[in-house]
Amino acid sequence: MKNNKKKKSSVYLLIIFLTKCIRISMKTPRNWFQAIRLWIFFLLEYIFAALSATFYEKMFEGALQIANGEFFLYTLTYALSGIMLQTAVIYILRSRRNCWAMKLSNDIEDELDAYLDRHFCRISYEHYNNPKVYEDIALIQGNIKGMFCDLFITEKSMALFGSAAAIIINAVILLRVNAWVAILIFLGNLIGIWQRFYQAKHNYYREIADVSERRWSASYFNVIGNRQTVKEVRFLGITDYLFKAWENITRKIDRRTRRLSVTYSIFDLCQALISGAINVAALILTVYLIIQGQNSAPEFILVYYAQGALQGPAGDLINFFANLQTIGKYTEKWLSFDQYPDEESIGNVPPENGGINRIRFENVSFKYPGTERRVLNNISLSIFEGEKIAVVGRNGSGKTTFVSLLNQLYEPTDGKIFICNTPAKCWRKYLRRNSMTLFQDYPRYENTIRDNIKFGNIRRETDDAFLISCLKKGGFYDKLQKLPAGIETPVGTYYPDGIELSGGEWQRLALSRAWARDNAQLMIFDEPTSALDAFGESLVYKQILALLDDTKTAVIVSHRLTITPYVDRILVFDNGAIVEDGNHEELMKIDNGIYSALYNAQANLYN
Repeated sequence: MKNNKKKKSSVYLLIIFLTKCIRISMKTPRNWFQAIRLWIFFLLEYIFAALSATFYEKMFEGALQIANGEFFLYTLTYALSGIMLQTAVIYILRSRRNCWAMKLSNDIEDELDAYLDRHFCRISYEHYNNPKVYEDIALIQGNIKGMFCDLFITEKSMALFGSAAAIIINAVILLRVNAWVAILIFLGNLIGIWQRFYQAKHNYYREIADVSERRWSASYFNVIGNRQTVKEVRFLGITDYLFKAWENITRKIDRRTRRLSVTYSIFDLCQALISGAINVAALILTVYLIIQGQNSAPEFILVYYAQGALQGPAGDLINFFANLQTIGKYTEKWLSFDQYPDEESIGNVPPENGGINRIRFENVSFKYPGTERRVLNNISLSIFEGEKIAVVGRNGSGKTTFVSLLNQLYEPTDGKIFICNTPAKCWRKYLRRNSMTLFQDYPRYENTIRDNIKFGNIRRETDDAFLISCLKKGGFYDKLQKLPAGIETPVGTYYPDGIELSGGEWQRLALSRAWARDNAQLMIFDEPTSALDAFGESLVYKQILALLDDTKTAVIVSHRLTITPYVDRILVFDNGAIVEDGNHEELMKIDNGIYSALYNAQANLYN
């Protein structure tokens, strides 16, 4: 596999890069029209700039005619008019081009951002625990857009064609003077090729080395002003510590950047001295040829201005080819990132009988990616349609991981999970559309209450009556009645008219959102009352049990055992294994049982 990667040339990777970017961002005829218009203006600008040497030659020729007593001003007038017209045309072309380029660049960057974000949101959940994935997406997203815009619509986009046109025009002009003069000037402008290739390669590896530290730096800085953390940051008095940590990492990166800048400056100076010496040699040769009578005096001006006119296009062309290797490396990273499977397209096989009748774990073990410790170990059980199951156990015993596998967020490390005798991954998309999970770390959507409920079942047509019924089921309706704007009220302080909710109110709103998934055949509640008081907890559990009919399977994870006497079955986890399985009465009879110990400990606290 590594050998195959090495065989991919920079030109091949450039074609792949351009093809992908064009396919993603250039979807409309309007974008193509804007791009073609920009290319035409680029080409015209290069052509007009390349004609400057001819106009300056004519101007010098006219000046010599006047100096020799010839009062024929046609040549001088022609040259001055040409220079003025050229300057005006280039200014108009450049100003219009910059305006169009900015707009098209924004459109292209938005499309590429949307594509990368969409793919990132659809890859398997297990990759979200891999720091390398975050570093890769930061590198790709931070460089791909700029590289494509540079190649496609900015000054660098015509480096290959416009610069080639300018070089050809100036080459023709210089060859009129002398072939050796042309060779010397081209050699002087191309002397920096090695340096540019070295810088491009080194900049890529520096970016790779810096990306992890930049993420650390951003994490410290974001904590300082984050509304979720600012209270504790102020209370603990760690603002200065966080700032210092951020500054230390930033300064470390800046020091490396400055050292590289000094190195590059030395290279630039050496290249400028060598290039300048070669160009001076070309001018000396031109003077010698004039003295020998092989060339005229105005041709010195022609050589001088052609020399200057070549510097920009030659530099653009060198940078273009130097950047090919960098583009190739980022394209390889992009191709690797695209190989992560699109999880949303997997597992849309509907059940033959139209329902999730049985879920079976068969010798399932699991360890998180990048770790060696088994969080779940040899789990075997079956969950049948209509069962109401409580999952209990000490902290770290594997309860939430069990729920994550049940949701198909992860694939087992060993063993298999079946739904109706079919591998669960074949059902993944169907399962998620026909199940509901209230996660322990549920998100707080700072949107309107209406949106908060609609998010629970975005594919369902919802009216106000349905939304209010969900809020009643989740226990948020009493709060809703006190709000002047009703379900249109924004929650959280992100909006000027938003209201802040207590921890318990946020949890009730999340529970209301869960009830919006009224088509759910499997309902999972992971610590649904962790932020509620004892009275609220009792009401919520009574509501849950009352609303779950015989067609709905429910799995309830809880540290507090208020609900366990009323469910059909209790799974007790310890050290990643199911150590007890039965109903409340059966488990209370086990001598020295974990469940009976947990239940009695909580009962004694209340007593």
